[in-house]
Amino acid sequence: LNKGVLSMYNDSFDKATDSFKNALSIYDSLEDYNGKYNALTNIAILYKNEGLSKISVDYFLKASDTADKLGKSIKAKTEYNIAQVYQDLNELENALEHINTAIGIIENEKSVSLLIELYQFASKIEDEIGNKDNAYEYLAKSKEQKDLLGDKKGSAYTSMNMALMLTDTGKSEKALELLEEAKDFFQKNNDKLGLVFSLNKIAGILYKLNDYEKSLGYFEQSLELLKEMNFDSGEARLYKHIGLIYLMKGDYDNALDKLNCAGELENTMNLKIDLAATKKITGMILYEKGDYEKALSNLLESFKIEKNKSTGNEMNLAFLISKVMNKLGLENEAISYLNKCASSSNNEISSSALKELAIIYRKRKDYEKLYGVLSSLDKKITNSNEKNSIRTCLRGIK
Repeated sequence: LNKGVLSMYNDSFDKATDSFKNALSIYDSLEDYNGKYNALTNIAILYKNEGLSKISVDYFLKASDTADKLGKSIKAKTEYNIAQVYQDLNELENALEHINTAIGIIENEKSVSLLIELYQFASKIEDEIGNKDNAYEYLAKSKEQKDLLGDKKGSAYTSMNMALMLTDTGKSEKALELLEEAKDFFQKNNDKLGLVFSLNKIAGILYKLNDYEKSLGYFEQSLELLKEMNFDSGEARLYKHIGLIYLMKGDYDNALDKLNCAGELENTMNLKIDLAATKKITGMILYEKGDYEKALSNLLESFKIEKNKSTGNEMNLAFLISKVMNKLGLENEAISYLNKCASSSNNEISSSALKELAIIYRKRKDYEKLYGVLSSLDKKITNSNEKNSIRTCLRGIK
């Protein structure tokens, strides 16, 4: 058995398997259930680590049968292991069955820490299945056990998770109550990180409820705390959230100011993907304000980052850039970006770009290029009315 463990840590799968199976055979002949259990469990873990989950679960099931002779806690932990492997296999109903078996074994025992872990895992599985109410109930049981243990901090964090689940089921008022309770606990105990989490979650719910003023207040409280903690990446995200709220309120100047603060922090920390998003939003606001030159500058910066990082967002940006270039009278440059979009695998972007190119070439009376663009568009469009219009245009050009 020990030889198998050493081989496992040295990444020697075959040697570890042979050693564990040899140990299993010996323990089986000796009717040593503890040794047999350890051998079966190690074999199961070995196969799980190799990504062979179906074989792994077979050995865990054998380990569970053996655990019947070794005590409730060992049996429960084994059932928990089985549930985790079934989760890996995306067999969620089986995972739920085994986690409930584990809970049933120790629910009336004194293994409170394990019971909390089982409740939380059961909640996660129910959530993945889509049973939000059941998921919430398991979290509530987890919170109850934490309260019994006197784990007030853990209970407060569980309250936050319960609140998010309530939000998913449209129970925002109850969610806000739980979050306010958690916030008060973190504030009373000077837990700044917990307080930031709770403030952000409250602000997020209020934002979804379109209560922008209250949402703004909570985000600003959180921002001040993060400044005290020198948590720059968190500051950048909050500046962006606050900027978006000002945008929703139609206050473009404040929105741009907060986005600029976010961008400066993101640039300092080299958070390129985040910076690209900030520059894109900034560019779109400037476009709405009619400041096309600054809008173009921000969008081009965003495009450069997205292209270098190959995020897959380049074509959306290229289309926006072409619109701004058209506003600035940079028609040839706009055509260059529209051609990039026209070759996109995204049919919606490609079709939109071809339509814009058609407008430009018609205005220029460049009928040869107009014919080519419309021919390409005809192959992409599925709407029969649009197809008829395009083909009428093609016949007219001929």
